[in-house]
Amino acid sequence: MHFVRVAVFGLCACLPVVGVAQAPSPPPGDSLGIVALEPFMGSWVTEKLEGSNGDRFRFGYRLEWVDRYRTVAKMTISQVLADGSERVMAEGFKGWDVATQTTFFHAYYILGRRADKGRVYRTNDSTVVTAYTGYTNQGGRSLIRDEAVLLAPNRMLTITYIQQDGQWQEARRDAWTRKRG
Repeated sequence: MHFVRVAVFGLCACLPVVGVAQAPSPPPGDSLGIVALEPFMGSWVTEKLEGSNGDRFRFGYRLEWVDRYRTVAKMTISQVLADGSERVMAEGFKGWDVATQTTFFHAYYILGRRADKGRVYRTNDSTVVTAYTGYTNQGGRSLIRDEAVLLAPNRMLTITYIQQDGQWQEARRDAWTRKRG
């Protein structure tokens, strides 16, 4: 028997290796949304400038697979400043949970906000929805639905809805262009 060193979230341990690692079962079909994330992989930037005066920025969105089986993707949302530098605003994961056989979404945002209890699913060939509960740093919570629509290989539209009084209200709409290089 031999041991392999494993580091997770800064903790390190030595675990015995008792067999050959097997790939997790892929999601059954791609209707669950994880496989459907593939066209959205890469780095994106909003077309519209935000902010005021000297603090103008665009939103950046990066989605990348973190495992070779393509079952978990890391998401990063940032402000992209005029000089090209970025300020990370949120990081999270979308993936396939082998134990529960469901998709998941979890994210953490600046100022203590978080997204939890999320699911990822596909509604058609070009649209992936991420539905989740959003929590504020004061303990408030909202049901949120983000729709990502691939308009062309290098263009997408995202629409964010928040549920208010049992009705979905559009809260934000952004056009995105895939970043080169």
